[in-house]
Amino acid sequence: MSASVLQGLGLCAVGIWLFIESLSIRSLGYDALDAPFFPKLSAVLLIIFGAAIALSAALKKETKLQKERNRRSYTKVILYMCMLIAYAIAVKSLGFVVTTIFFIFISYLMMAKKISLKEIIYSITFACATTFAFWYIFEKGLKVILP
Repeated sequence: MSASVLQGLGLCAVGIWLFIESLSIRSLGYDALDAPFFPKLSAVLLIIFGAAIALSAALKKETKLQKERNRRSYTKVILYMCMLIAYAIAVKSLGFVVTTIFFIFISYLMMAKKISLKEIIYSITFACATTFAFWYIFEKGLKVILP
């Protein structure tokens, strides 16, 4: 089973979870597109696209080189999932800014082809700029308090 199949199945699982959670959103009845509409729509789209990714990857024949790349991809996918869980746990105690900068920094380095001093500097800059932009938009613009 390739990493793409697992990613597609993972998207389906997240879509199912999101759909189940959206069933508990209260409908106020003011509009045709009420509060639960968009979470349900995004959940259904995640399920459809996840299934398409898994199906297309399952039907594709793999060469030996692709199988080796998939093995390396497994480790990255598992590591990234562990990072997401750690981020969700750490954001409550360390706060949004610190954990988000660290998460984006590590994610950027994971996607880089070659880790060099230049990539590390870009990663730190990108992580700080992105985190500050999100913080500013939510805290100052939308008046939403972040953890």
